[in-house]
Amino acid sequence: MDFKKVSIIGLGLIGSSLARSLKQSGKIETIVGVDNDSFTSSYAIEHGLVDQVINSPDESLYDSDIIVISTHVDSIYKIASGLSVSGNTLVTDVGGVKEKIVNDINSNCRFHYIGSHPIAGSERSGITNSDSDLFAGKICIVTPNRFNKPEDISKIIKFWNIAGSRVIEMEPQTHDRVFAYVSHLPHAVAFSLINTFLDNKDYIQYAGGGLKDFTRIAYSSPDMWTEIFLMNKSYLLEALKYYKESLNELINIVEKDDRNSLKKYLAETVGITSPNLK
Repeated sequence: MDFKKVSIIGLGLIGSSLARSLKQSGKIETIVGVDNDSFTSSYAIEHGLVDQVINSPDESLYDSDIIVISTHVDSIYKIASGLSVSGNTLVTDVGGVKEKIVNDINSNCRFHYIGSHPIAGSERSGITNSDSDLFAGKICIVTPNRFNKPEDISKIIKFWNIAGSRVIEMEPQTHDRVFAYVSHLPHAVAFSLINTFLDNKDYIQYAGGGLKDFTRIAYSSPDMWTEIFLMNKSYLLEALKYYKESLNELINIVEKDDRNSLKKYLAETVGITSPNLK
């Protein structure tokens, strides 16, 4: 066994999928789930995702090799600050915003910690949508800091490799700026676009694949994305500003019936996406 005990706090889509993946690997001796929802707890035990479930973090997590906090970003630090763990325990999280969480935990908590952000997920939520292959072949960003020993970094890389992820190290600040553009902005645009149909809801029934891609993204959890948007406010506003400028440029081109500029605008977009998103 690579790890004797892994504890996962929060058995939503990400936490339960991680539990499934780790259980399937056969490389974890004991997996403990932490969740206060009775249905989720029962489901996790009945379907063999975990070996044990407790309602809230307590002293039974003390000897965990790794603790994963898999909750909304606004509660990660609060949970972390209440943990009592051994000197051999490595704590991580799966939050989509890193800088504030990393700074808060490093400033106030006395345990080994490395932030993580697995680039995996779905517009669906909850344990019933858990998928053991959710992390397979996907990138997981980890954000080591000056407090981490080389063995901590090796430990977190090994952990995410077991789940099937390819690990990339990144500074927390860099992470938040990058993901403001590649993740938070697309979700903001999707929510905003679907919002334009509030007075014309019947139009949605005629949507083709293009609009359906946006509706899929906009179906994501409002609670989760509210906290992500606000926690990464400065970088999201930066990204939204550039998007607004690009949209205004398109509006001006169309208003002028400028065919050549329109074709150039569209062609430049194709040039960006083709080599990077195939």
